[in-house]
Amino acid sequence: MAKPTKSRVIKPTPQTAPVSKKLPAIQKPIPAPMPAVPPPAAPPDGSIYGASKRWTEDLVKDGFTPVSDYFLKNYASLNPPISTGEALFIVHLVSFKWTTMAPRPSMRRIAERMGVSEVSVRNYARSLEQKKYLLRVMRVGLTNQFRLRPLFSVLEAHRRANQHTKSDPDDIED
Repeated sequence: MAKPTKSRVIKPTPQTAPVSKKLPAIQKPIPAPMPAVPPPAAPPDGSIYGASKRWTEDLVKDGFTPVSDYFLKNYASLNPPISTGEALFIVHLVSFKWTTMAPRPSMRRIAERMGVSEVSVRNYARSLEQKKYLLRVMRVGLTNQFRLRPLFSVLEAHRRANQHTKSDPDDIED
């Protein structure tokens, strides 16, 4: 038969004593209603829609790249489709498009930003050219110009073509 063991009694100390304080109830803030209309494309400074409100002041100090939601939602459904790598390449090109002029970053700079080789970046550009989404203008002694108008035209046509396929039951004519 086994001998009974002596049990030790541990006296509570401030570190081991159970907490008997009642914590205050946490009240969740009531969310603000969503606006009935989408925010303006270029919100005024100080609005809740600015880039620094979506990210942080610190993260947008180096700039902010506006990218079309339509592009983000539909690049893979174009014919021919744009790959994810090609889409990221386009986003990086747009980050250099500060005006209506064609962006002209170096392949090396885009490769560094994307974390890929220059060969990969050249392949993305070549593929987009073959798909007729990008026009690259070679310049002697200077960086290439990347014209995105072909892509914009394809996206606009895609949007027009698909506006009629998503019908609302209230839009049906008798």
